[in-house]
Amino acid sequence: MKPKIAVFHNLPSGGAKRVLFENLKGLKDYYDFYLYDLRGPYDDFLSIKPLCKKTFTFEFKETPLLPRPFGFLNSFCRLYDILRLNCLHKKIAEEIDKENYSLVFIFADRFTQTPFLLKHLKTKSLYYCHDPYIRSVYEPEIERKRRFSECGFKEMIKKIFYFPGEWLYKRILAWQDKENKKKATKVIICSQYAAERMKKKYDLLPEVVYPGVDVNFFKPLKIKKENAVISQGSILFRKGHHFIIESLGKIEEKIRPKLFILADSGREDEEKIISNLGKKFKVEIKFFKGVKDRHGRLPSEPLLSPRSFQSVQSVPHLLPLG
Repeated sequence: MKPKIAVFHNLPSGGAKRVLFENLKGLKDYYDFYLYDLRGPYDDFLSIKPLCKKTFTFEFKETPLLPRPFGFLNSFCRLYDILRLNCLHKKIAEEIDKENYSLVFIFADRFTQTPFLLKHLKTKSLYYCHDPYIRSVYEPEIERKRRFSECGFKEMIKKIFYFPGEWLYKRILAWQDKENKKKATKVIICSQYAAERMKKKYDLLPEVVYPGVDVNFFKPLKIKKENAVISQGSILFRKGHHFIIESLGKIEEKIRPKLFILADSGREDEEKIISNLGKKFKVEIKFFKGVKDRHGRLPSEPLLSPRSFQSVQSVPHLLPLG
């Protein structure tokens, strides 16, 4: 009889969900997994339900945001949601503790990062931490710089009104993130760099467990490769596609590679900006969504993200990294 392990997550699409999926796929022959999750818009992305023996899904709906001119109060709506989420996680912990699991394997919650579940559990817990801390609190916000004339007086007044609530919300998020991490029986993290960052901010030293790669899928293919560069990531400014375009623009035009952008989501206005930037630097750009095969060169471009998962995946393909 295989050991029973409970699994909890409330992840969006992206690298952390892929790490969860690949971990369970590799371990399902040795353990029986029982999934506890919250219903959300990202359930179909790399669903782990087929890898689990049973699933327990809980409902949680965010408080509707207030319209103008009361938008500056929305941070307090989110604080109220944190209180509600804490109560729900307490209920989930009680349900898990009844079942006599050998371990609870926990991934992040997209609302709070480190789940409240950890402080309510009596069962041993293993928390896989994809980020060392809540980056929106401790790292500068990555946004496109705009001239004062583009911001305007109204936006400056808006920032003044929004600042107190946002400041309080972020500080409470950071505090609960640290306290909840301390309650885990064991914390593991994806890189030595991230471990050192957590130690510096939270005085916690997790164990480093590097993410693996399915070498049966990510392997060299006997196909003709194009003179192209792949930039992988959502179509957002902070993903750094603009940096790749500007870099390609410095290459002699007759040997300049095309740029293929692979994205699972993004903003339409950012896509237009990227397209116009491509025209300015004479870089041919093609956008793709849901593409599995990777050809050409794979740059690890996200800003302030030194341990991008695509870098690991590119190595078995024998692809050079930018």
